Amino acid sequence: MENQKSNVYGFGFVVCASDKALKEFILAHRDTICSLHAYDGLEHQGREAVEYCENTPEEEFNPKEALFDYISGMTAKEGIYGLIADVMWAETGIGFGYYPNYDGDDEVILFEAEMPWMMNEKEKNITEDELEEICNKYINELNPSLTFSEIHAAA
Repeated sequence: MENQKSNVYGFGFVVCASDKALKEFILAHRDTICSLHAYDGLEHQGREAVEYCENTPEEEFNPKEALFDYISGMTAKEGIYGLIADVMWAETGIGFGYYPNYDGDDEVILFEAEMPWMMNEKEKNITEDELEEICNKYINELNPSLTFSEIHAAA
């Protein structure tokens, strides 16, 4: 059977961050990260990510490789950027998702507007300006050169 790919549309940003910015992000959001997955018994993943940041010498620090196996409980996508999308979702109540690089596409974190019955009240009522403000908060932590925009990505 042939691999099938779907498209997603939403608002968010192409994600790219240095190892240093990723470490600072994880440590700044350690409480949220350690509370992720409490409902499904996988909270050790968050603790392991924080411990990795706290205990790994700078010359050995490679979070994109070391946290590659992190499984996002909210977006079902793996890796460090899946963890970031989980943090954004947990802290804002907005269902941000991470979409990895498929077929040369950019890696993105975005809010994909879904059918209204699949959205919580906050998602139903958010404005584009509010969404941009939320994304810019996280963009500034990860890489201030990134920009909020409308995104079309392969999933």
